[in-house]
Amino acid sequence: MPTNDQPLNLPETPGSKSGQPAVHERVKADVVNIEQGGAQSVQAKTVTVTQGGIQNVAAENVEIHQGGAAQVQAQDVTVLEGGVGIAQADQVRLSNVQAGAIFGRQVHSEHSRTILLAAQQVDGEIEAVLDTRTAIVLGTAIGAVFGLFLLLIALKRNR
Repeated sequence: MPTNDQPLNLPETPGSKSGQPAVHERVKADVVNIEQGGAQSVQAKTVTVTQGGIQNVAAENVEIHQGGAAQVQAQDVTVLEGGVGIAQADQVRLSNVQAGAIFGRQVHSEHSRTILLAAQQVDGEIEAVLDTRTAIVLGTAIGAVFGLFLLLIALKRNR
């Protein structure tokens, strides 16, 4: 296991097929660097991914360059030209990113898209299918329709 001064670098492993990135199951270290490879689960203070991917990340700082992650939970997340399924962080920075859901206190984005965006402050260009306001309105509307449906069923039973 690396010491605090040494990052854990996860390049292609010698046993992997030529051109095939290595996939590591569980990685735990202070600093993790992944280049053209991947991991299922990473727990660290700092994680950097370049042309690779991670299924689940829990870290203080996460940077992804031309790669992706399914689920990221961190203090600070930066994704450049990549994708993320769900990102939950205090600070989120995106550039040319496709995302499923972004939850953050501050989100800065350039030319990015997400399905769900929940943030206190948003700067830059981000196309969101559901932002916080739209999600509240949609939830209220669905709740009202569901309530009306239950009321109609109750009235029909009493006849």
